[in-house]
Amino acid sequence: MNGGDASRWRTMILLILVAGGGLAVRRHLYLVQAARHDSLLRFTQESAVQFYLVRRTMEDGLPTRDRNIGYPEGVNVRETFSLGAEYVYRALSRFFPKGMDLHEKLRWIQTAWFCSGIVGVGLVTLALLGPNHVWPATVASIFYAVSPAAVVRSSGVELSRENMAFPLIALHLLLVVRLWSSESGAKRTWVWSTAAAGIASSALVVWDMTQFYLTIVALWFVSRLFAGRTLERKLAVLLVMHWVVLGGVCLADPYLAAHGVISSPALLVLGWGCVYAWMPQAKLPRFARVPRVAGALFLVLTVWSLWGAEYAASYGHFTELLAAKLRFLNCKPADPGMLSFNQRIMWTPALNSATWALTFRLFPGMLVVTLAAALAMRRMQKIPWLFFYSVSLAAYCLFVRFHAYVAIFGSVLAGLLCGSAVSKARWSRRGLYGLLLAGILVDGWQSIARADLWGRPGIDYAAIGSLCRWLRENGRHQPVAANFGISGTILAYAECPIVLYPKFESPVIRRKVREYAEAVFRGDEEEARRFADRYGVGWLVWSRGEFSPIHPEWQMRYMVDALVPAQDAAARMFEFSSKGTRYFPLVWENRKYRVFRAIGFRAEHRADHLAGRATALLQEGRVEAAEKLAWEALGWDLNCRRAMEIVAHCASLQDQDFSYTPPGAGR
Repeated sequence: MNGGDASRWRTMILLILVAGGGLAVRRHLYLVQAARHDSLLRFTQESAVQFYLVRRTMEDGLPTRDRNIGYPEGVNVRETFSLGAEYVYRALSRFFPKGMDLHEKLRWIQTAWFCSGIVGVGLVTLALLGPNHVWPATVASIFYAVSPAAVVRSSGVELSRENMAFPLIALHLLLVVRLWSSESGAKRTWVWSTAAAGIASSALVVWDMTQFYLTIVALWFVSRLFAGRTLERKLAVLLVMHWVVLGGVCLADPYLAAHGVISSPALLVLGWGCVYAWMPQAKLPRFARVPRVAGALFLVLTVWSLWGAEYAASYGHFTELLAAKLRFLNCKPADPGMLSFNQRIMWTPALNSATWALTFRLFPGMLVVTLAAALAMRRMQKIPWLFFYSVSLAAYCLFVRFHAYVAIFGSVLAGLLCGSAVSKARWSRRGLYGLLLAGILVDGWQSIARADLWGRPGIDYAAIGSLCRWLRENGRHQPVAANFGISGTILAYAECPIVLYPKFESPVIRRKVREYAEAVFRGDEEEARRFADRYGVGWLVWSRGEFSPIHPEWQMRYMVDALVPAQDAAARMFEFSSKGTRYFPLVWENRKYRVFRAIGFRAEHRADHLAGRATALLQEGRVEAAEKLAWEALGWDLNCRRAMEIVAHCASLQDQDFSYTPPGAGR
């Protein structure tokens, strides 16, 4: 082994050790949360639905249509969810002990997979600065390992599709940087470009919001293409291969095809660059190239107008929400009437707007370090990373969920700042090193010492556990209507079909959610009953707190413009009634959840029919048979008065030792 190989191995070992430290930080956070709740941390919301899909993948494979999700019509699983991580979980879980709990297997797999991206961030920094800049690469990796923005969603408390995508994003960055910064022949350029496009496609399949990353990278590619006086062959190949491979995957993958991602902004920008690259080129002044750029854009937009309807139907509500945030300067109005239904329901975690308090909790050290990088580094050192970071930071301010993008680009910027410090004067260099060390310590302290901050807010795991046990024992396989906060968990742990599921891209689920919310908060008991009957609901699970004065803008009454529901609103009964009502009797409750039996029109008619037969049997003196039918009637309708009277009458007769004598028995 020569000196260069030994140095590369030492660098890899160092970065792997940093990744191991990042894994330890995340496990620490998870264990703190588990000890805090002293209960099994069940997965919730979208995470619970993914857990259900992973388990089905492992047991008997995913069905084409699953009627347990979106009952009664069900959903086409492959067109509804970004499948990909499920198969990774299934493959890697085989390396764990058979008796190990599935939750723990998945948590270890997800966290370790995400931490592999820590190595990727270090290698990206190393590729940018050169093989001798080991410490800047290490600094970038450490920032990514301890930054709360990177730790909070990858600790294993919940499953998240983005955690499987970010290591692939880091690998894609590495391939692009290596290709860009090295001399390569035509064959190597085509091979590396194809490999990079394949990695980007894998990330897109695993997590559809990789579109954001692909869009900003495509914008940078295209801007470089337009700015050059002559066409850069390497850049043109990168653009073409990304457009071809990503486009093919968008057509082949059922989810991406169903949602029209082929006409997404990322593919649109890539197509724009490809059309421009294939136009006849000549050395032209900058302003003389404007007609070519405009012509390429016009051609791409013309084609998009034919393909874009599906994408607009699936993701148009994001544009609608963005428009509202810009209109109201990123502050959600107290009056829900100023927003549409889509805007109200989506302007909630994790698409809520960032606050200063949350920002300093997520980026206590990184913000200062990246500001120093923007001010202290030379222009050519920080471009395009400052562009990627700035766009990600702006996206985070509008949609908190994008904080993970800020973490990955901010970590690379921190590494580049460390590398640039070498050329500074002695005191400036020492000051930058001190700032980087302080940033790492502050971020690490926030992630480790304040681990109690990073759990799911408002989740009562003990109450969830008792609810799921009761439903599994008393109502398994009966359809449940519940809000997004608990419906996914009921699907995964109570084995009950759910009417509403936490996935908002489909117009069908958006319509169904609106129907439910309006029936409950704007309608009375009869309206809620019609909703339950329409979708075959057996149980209605109500989460207490819908009338809480804390964050009313995050509650469902805000979503349907009913902050103060009418006195006869079904929601008031579900929240406050001690026994329920005629068609929604309360059958079980704990400190957080209430379970109501939904009595539909069919159930009421069936109960009346059985009660009528029981009455006839009682008149004949057949007490036991009448009582049996009366109990069956109550199984359909707990509040069937005739059936209750028959049960009481039968009990009274049995207390009097009444016995039935068949006609003619005494002859």
